[in-house]
Amino acid sequence: MSDGELPAQIDEFRIVRPLGAGAMGEVFLAQDTILDRPVALKVIARGRTGAAAQERFLIEARAIARLQHPHVVAVHRVGLVHGRPYLVSEFVRGTSLDQIAKPLPFARVVELGVALCRGLGAAHRRGVLHRDIKPANAILGVDGVPKLLDFGLAKLSERIEPVEPPAEPPVEPPALAVTVPIRLTPGDAIATRSLVEVSRVGDPDRRTASPTPLVRTLPAPRSDASPALTEAGTRVGSPLYMAPEVWRGEPATRESDVYSMGVLLYELASGRPPYEAQTIEDLERSVECERPPTLAERVPGIDPRLSDLVARCLAPDPTARPPSGDALAEALELLRARASDAGPAPPGNPYRGLGAFEAEHRSLFFGRGAEVRELVDRLRDQPLVVVVGDSGVGKSSLCRAALLPAITDGALDLPGVRAARLVPGRRPLHALATALGGALGATVDVAALVADPGRLTRHLQADDRALVLLCDQLEELVTLAEPTEALAFDRALAAIAEAFPRTRVVATVRADLLSRLAGRGFLGEELPRSMFLLRPLGFDAAREAVVGPARARGFSFESEQMVLAFQQAAAEGGLPLVQFALAELWEARDEARSCLPAAALEAVGGVTGALARHADRVVDALPSGARAAARRILVALVAQGGTRARRLESAL
Repeated sequence: MSDGELPAQIDEFRIVRPLGAGAMGEVFLAQDTILDRPVALKVIARGRTGAAAQERFLIEARAIARLQHPHVVAVHRVGLVHGRPYLVSEFVRGTSLDQIAKPLPFARVVELGVALCRGLGAAHRRGVLHRDIKPANAILGVDGVPKLLDFGLAKLSERIEPVEPPAEPPVEPPALAVTVPIRLTPGDAIATRSLVEVSRVGDPDRRTASPTPLVRTLPAPRSDASPALTEAGTRVGSPLYMAPEVWRGEPATRESDVYSMGVLLYELASGRPPYEAQTIEDLERSVECERPPTLAERVPGIDPRLSDLVARCLAPDPTARPPSGDALAEALELLRARASDAGPAPPGNPYRGLGAFEAEHRSLFFGRGAEVRELVDRLRDQPLVVVVGDSGVGKSSLCRAALLPAITDGALDLPGVRAARLVPGRRPLHALATALGGALGATVDVAALVADPGRLTRHLQADDRALVLLCDQLEELVTLAEPTEALAFDRALAAIAEAFPRTRVVATVRADLLSRLAGRGFLGEELPRSMFLLRPLGFDAAREAVVGPARARGFSFESEQMVLAFQQAAAEGGLPLVQFALAELWEARDEARSCLPAAALEAVGGVTGALARHADRVVDALPSGARAAARRILVALVAQGGTRARRLESAL
């Protein structure tokens, strides 16, 4: 075997067949012999084994390795074979977007755009710029899931340590090359694909003696230059999708990635890129000096909102574009939300402030889809699940606005599900009898429950319909309830669980009070195997919780910085403060522009200060005597241990 040949097996990866080759490397279908799965194996191209070229190749691995996202191809490992680095990634069966029939209908363009922009947004949040977004670098899997591919020109915003140079002198790398579609005439369909050298350092007019005017080679980067960084005057990317500032040799940014995504959306919707030219020089001149026809001009009858959004992406001024993949995804989601026929959101403020989301707010509850799916899966074979989490993490909203509606809609495939809901309070057995009576359509006698909890089991088993019982704030059994009633409630709860498989019990408990419940009979025995820990919203989920309710009403945030501030606070456990600030911000919305303005956020006190400012205003408005009375009332509503207490209105 010569030095240039690859072995039939590289480590545990058996080469099956070649998939393709590009300027930076060759790609093979391989079989992971340990995990028994197909993978894509990319090996750096022959003659590109110098230290600088190896570092360029490893950037792709580092970039993708930072990302764990359903719309970004997953990287599995990196290695070295005969001095040539290789990268093993997820093998996606499907069709790249440059091969699918175009133009696509509005809904399909938006659907694909949202998915790809979510993947791009995940890259941007982790400091990764793609720099080569185009239809050929996005694939539609056979499962219908689109993914971003090929981070070979990616740039990491943080400093990257150089790769150790090999013992032998490095080979001088040639100019970087990328595969791009070139149109021979403005009116033609794609007629040919050429390898076009587009990396430019130094004299932009230096050319090769290539027989075709579509190919231009420029000087290669210095062998001692780190390709992880884009120097002034260096241009990388695919010409049809490069932003004007990249043509000028300015550093790539998130906004230049957004420009490229805008070109991709334009092509999906119209079947043609916005700029077409016979030569690279003509293309550069058009991008820098002309504005392309809008989508509305190219595609009569297309939704004008999509045309306007794509025009923003293609704005010559980067600051006029959506600032990130996430921002573009949100704008596309807004188009999809307005175009859907899912029904209107309930009236009133879409943010709940300090109140819980209820079933009627289901269409406004965002960010907990993964948790709902996991809870439903647990409830398929468990009679009891206890949702445990810190105060304010959103346990009640999750169960009331998402989990219970999903179950009653048939998520568990149970017949005729009835739902009952209670908060224990001081008299938990009475609360249980009232809740069950409403669900069963009959009076449930508390004394009968105390005397013979088994009667409840027999009744539930004899009924063809299923029952799901939500016991919200179960910690009140130890903070408020009479001990004798709490014990009887525990026995009744055990009886309900015994009626499984026709019954399910879901409970929520504050994490800091969990140990006080662990000593109780039925609950104490079941807690270790029934606990579901609800963590604070992740960063991505927090974004959905912040922007989703406004988006459902056709509103957006004035700036990305506002969203990030809310997102960060929610992900750090400040969800109640975030929800209150959002509710206040909604009341100050700009109806004319359908946006939540940044100035209004500052006026209400900011993300974490809105509640304190509101409280100060309320207290300051009270006469001095009323302030003392308010303090006494508030103290009466707090139980020992800092939990809430319940008092009759007459007592207050």
